[in-house]
Amino acid sequence: MTPAELVAPQAWRMGARIGCDPGSKDTGVTASFGDQVLFAQVVSRSEAKRPPWDDRSLHELVETLEDAKNAVLEHARAVDWKVHRGDETRQVPKTVVLGVEIVTRPGGFARGAAQGERRWPDPWPLMITTALVATALMSHPELDVETVAPKGNGHSPYRCYPDQLITDGERRGRNYPDGPAGQGSTIRHCRSSWDAGNVGWMQYVSER
Repeated sequence: MTPAELVAPQAWRMGARIGCDPGSKDTGVTASFGDQVLFAQVVSRSEAKRPPWDDRSLHELVETLEDAKNAVLEHARAVDWKVHRGDETRQVPKTVVLGVEIVTRPGGFARGAAQGERRWPDPWPLMITTALVATALMSHPELDVETVAPKGNGHSPYRCYPDQLITDGERRGRNYPDGPAGQGSTIRHCRSSWDAGNVGWMQYVSER
């Protein structure tokens, strides 16, 4: 069982958090409070042949982080930083945790290269991760940044995810609800970022 699956039943107890799943093409960003998803967006890398540092999607990602933060802060303040389930109410810390999935350490040359071809791994995920963490630290000091290991995020059973992060087609599939979440839809990046946010939150409270 992955860390994300272990903490999923406790999502309703968690406070304001943002999750990010940097990818080579798509990056998922979610903002959540308790078991509610308040913001979910996938930012896709531009197909234009431009240097990564000049890619518009990198700037869009920074703006998306700002939108996610504003969404979760607005909700948290409106409910006085309290989470609810049934008759139970809990006060949560007045902070926003940013859980960012870190990139896997490159293991030599990229997979998929033709025999004899020397092709280095794509630096894009590392650039996105660096941009997110740097932006959070420099421009959003109110965010508590937690780096999350890439251990099965986005691969938990469907029942571990909010309805907003599951497509109608996936609900009709034979793996729903107890099988591992599919990896064929773009929304899978938001499921991974949801997991990163949850694990990041648990790391944050365990350190306090």
